[in-house]
Amino acid sequence: MLMVLLQPFLRRLSPCRLSSLASFSSSHRFCSLITPFSSTLSPSAPPPDSAPAELDSRPRFLAPIRHLLSDAVRRGYAKYNSQGLARATSNPKFVAAPDAAIVLHYSAIIRSIVNYYSFVHSRSSLWKVTSIYRKSCALTLARKHSLRSAQAAYNKFGPNLRISQQDAEDDPVVLFYPDSLKTTGKFNVHAPRYSQVTILQEPFEKRRWR
Repeated sequence: MLMVLLQPFLRRLSPCRLSSLASFSSSHRFCSLITPFSSTLSPSAPPPDSAPAELDSRPRFLAPIRHLLSDAVRRGYAKYNSQGLARATSNPKFVAAPDAAIVLHYSAIIRSIVNYYSFVHSRSSLWKVTSIYRKSCALTLARKHSLRSAQAAYNKFGPNLRISQQDAEDDPVVLFYPDSLKTTGKFNVHAPRYSQVTILQEPFEKRRWR
C-alpha cells in the first residue's frame, strides 16, 4: 500500500534506491527495493533527443549481500582478509559436535538463506554467501579430523560432504547446496519441511557437546 501511494512521487524523482526497508531479525534483513528508469521508448514516442525517460515502475528486490557476509563474519563462519573481503574459516564452536550434526547445521543455514530470498532479482548474487558457508563447513570438518585444508575434507567426505550414520538403516547426511540460483521472482512458500533439520543457529551454538 505504501509503494502504491508513493508511485506518483517516485515518478518525479531521479533513479533512487530505498534500502533496508525492514529488519526481520538479527540474522535476516529485508531486501533493497530499486525503481530504475527504463531506456526503452514506445514506437510512437518522439525522437530520443526530445523524449523524456520513462520510469519502469516494476519493483526490483535485491538480497542484502553485504549484511549477510558481515553476519557470517560476526558469527565466526568467515573472516575479512587484508583486502576487506569475507573469506570462509572454520568455526571452532562446532568442532566437538558429531560430523552429522555439523553438516545438518550448515545445511539449515544455507537452506534458510536460499528459501528466504527465493524471490529476489539477481539471485545468483547469493552464491557469494552460500559458498562461504559450504567452505566453512568443510574447514570445520577438516579442523576436527586434523586435515590441512577444505580440499582435504572434500577428498575425504566427497564434494557434498556426505556423512555416514552409525545406524546402517539411517540415510547418510549430505550438505544441502543449491544446484542453481536462477532468478524466478517467485516466493518459495511451499518449501518442503525437513524433519531432520531442527538445529537452528542459536540453540545449536548454546549446546555443549561431550
